[in-house]
This record gives sequence, C-alpha cells and structure tokens, in this order.
Amino acid sequence: MTEVARPEQKVIGAICLDRSALTDALRYCSASDFENELFRTAFEVAAELDGSGREWDVLDLRDGICRNGRYSLETVEPALMNAMTAAATATIVSGAAKAVRRDAAIRELQSLANDIQESAFFRAEPLEIVQGIETRLERLKRDTGAIQAPAEAYYEFQRWFADQMNSPGAAFVRTGYAELDRVLCGGVIKSGLYVFGARPGMGKTTAIINIAERISTRANVLFVSLEMPKNQIIAKRTAIKCRVPYSSIVSGRVIEDELQRILDSQRYFNESPFYIEDSGSATIQDIETAAHSVPDLGVLFVDYLGLITPADSDAQKSKNEQTAAISAGLKRIAKRLNIPVVVACQLNRESVKSANKRPSLTDLRDSGAIEQDADGVILLHRDGYFSDEKPESENIDFIVAKNRHGTTGTVTLHWEASTGMIADIVKEGVI
Repeated sequence: MTEVARPEQKVIGAICLDRSALTDALRYCSASDFENELFRTAFEVAAELDGSGREWDVLDLRDGICRNGRYSLETVEPALMNAMTAAATATIVSGAAKAVRRDAAIRELQSLANDIQESAFFRAEPLEIVQGIETRLERLKRDTGAIQAPAEAYYEFQRWFADQMNSPGAAFVRTGYAELDRVLCGGVIKSGLYVFGARPGMGKTTAIINIAERISTRANVLFVSLEMPKNQIIAKRTAIKCRVPYSSIVSGRVIEDELQRILDSQRYFNESPFYIEDSGSATIQDIETAAHSVPDLGVLFVDYLGLITPADSDAQKSKNEQTAAISAGLKRIAKRLNIPVVVACQLNRESVKSANKRPSLTDLRDSGAIEQDADGVILLHRDGYFSDEKPESENIDFIVAKNRHGTTGTVTLHWEASTGMIADIVKEGVI
C-alpha cells in the first residue's frame, strides 16, 4: 500500500522542486509549525538561503541541512527525494502549508487541554487558569490567521449596527448626568477605559462615586477602592443619597432628622447592586479577579490608578513603564469583559501653575500611556479649591479633554461640599 504523503513532506518537496514555492508557504506557516525535525530544519535552511539573496537549489538545501552534522547525507537525500515525489508539483504548496499550520494548531490545543487538566489537578487558582487559556487562545487565533475576510467583517458590523438602531445607545452605559452623556455621545462605551483626573482633594473619588451610584440604579457596578475602606465608601454614598454631611456620618454626630433619613435609606442600600472591594492593595490580575466575581457586571470603577500594585515582572521597571503596563491592563479588562472601566487618576503639580489653574491632558501623572489607552479623559476643576474661603456649594467642571467616541468640551455641574453630592444644573436651578 502506498503511504499517504503528509502535508509537511509536500511543502518541503514543493520547495525542492521550485524555490519560489517558499514564498507561498511562508504566507501560511513557519518552521515552528513542523512536527518532523528534519523537515523543520529544511524549512529553516530554505528560508536562510532565500534570505541570502543568492541563487540556490536542492543541492544547496541538502548541504545546508547536513552542515551542522546533525543529519547525515544518507538520511537527508532520501528524505528530500521522497518529499519531491510526494509533492509532484509546486502548485499545491499553499494547501499543504495551510494543513501544516492547522496540524500545529491542533497539537497546541491538545497541549493546552493537558495543561488545563494538570493545573486543575494541582488546584491552581481558577482565574489564573482561565487567563492563561485566554492568552494562549488569542495567540493561537493570530497564528492561525484568524483574520476575517472584509465581507465577513462587514457582515458582523451590519449585525452590530442593526442592534444599535434597534436599541439606540446600547453600546454605551449612561452616567446619569444628561449633559455629560450628551458630550460623551451616550455615556461611557462598553469595552472603553475612562480616566477621571484631578488634583488631590479636588473630588475625584466623590465624582466617580456619584456616577457609580447613578449607574447602580440600572446595572451592577464594582467599586475597587485602594485608598478608602468600605465603611467610608458607604458613608460617602449615604451622605450623597440622604443629603447628610459626610463629616456628621463618620463622626456619628447626626441630628434626629438626619438619622431618620439614614434609617429610611436602608432598603435602598440593601438592594443596590453596588459592590465594593477594599483590599487596599491590588494588581491588575487582582482587579480582574474581583470583576469576574460580580454577576453581570455593568461597570468597573477603580480608585485610583496610582495605587494599583505593579506586577512582579514590572517591579524593576521605571514608574512610567509600570504606569503604562497598568493602564494597558485596565484597557485589557474593559475589552475582555466588554464593560466600561472608570479609573480615577491624580494629576501632577504642573496644573496649578497655569494662570487659570485649569488642568490639561499634559497634567496626567507618570505616563502619556494613560492618555493613549483611554477612550475618554475627564479632568475635574473647582475654583473654590484654590480659595481660602471654601464655599459650601459651587460649580464643578467636568472637562472632557479626550473623547474617542464623541466631542470634547466642558460640562458644568453643581457641587455640594458637605455631602459630596454632584447634580445636574438646569435653568430652573439645581436638580
């Protein structure tokens, strides 16, 4: 019975017959895809010879394979002759090269399955296993040429666009502030990273708590607090919701009317899907683990970027490099979970040197990568912050300095200092 030629043999045979076949083969596979070591070496040598720019033929290929002494002439010559017989013609190389890549992908999947089983046997952390699988699968998709044809990509777009037409704004999560949502083109986009930047004490934590509170009436939110413990976050939420001064709540000095409002809000807070993680120290992986633990998570909030612990692999890198890796990690979480990620970020001290002290994108601390990765950058500004007489209430500007999906501009809202409440402003007054 005649032995059926393997794709690897056909590819090498085609290259032996016609060196131009190498160009076609390289479009679909690489040397690492070959399981047979001799054929893998043959493919590597052919690529080296072709890269030299000089003319070469099957004899040069044979000598190149034998050069390091690993294979003898008696082994190589019959292998190449059989490969040429199997190939018959160089025109089949594309199909054979695709089959080589496919077989390599199957082997990688088998290895992945074995690794999953082994990791589970040794009781590895489930999320670590999942993240490892995702990374290898993403690489495998790239290596197997999993790029959609233009027609397929457009068909997918048509289905996505039909969903947007049927449910306008479905790609966004509304912040709950009408004017801010208008400027942002509908809210914070799913899979997007949004940075709220401000000087210390300007109100960045309070701002994103207000937004998280409003979103939590429509979707599950997770608030990862790396600066304040859970009780203080809930105290801020209570101050905003019940219009009770935050200082009164944390000191326990509330009057009877304020106490009653707090007691009346108990059901609201019991039922509100506002999850809080306050471990105080977290890496990007820790944050993603927490995000996976919240069912049907709608939006992830992180307070704040500068307190995220760098990965061990980044420990020796510069602060800018660490910040860039963290920023990219937050964006990766947004894309993987298809949710908006909102993160607070401190601005550097340069923002106070301008004449009007208003912040700009250049004031983002530690890395320009934050601006690069972000879908939106919103900078906070209050004139009263720089005043000796701190006003009880004033305007707060949300400066939309970058917006990948809409316009930029300034949205002015109302700020109440004692409670931390931020509200829309309408012609009739504050609402």
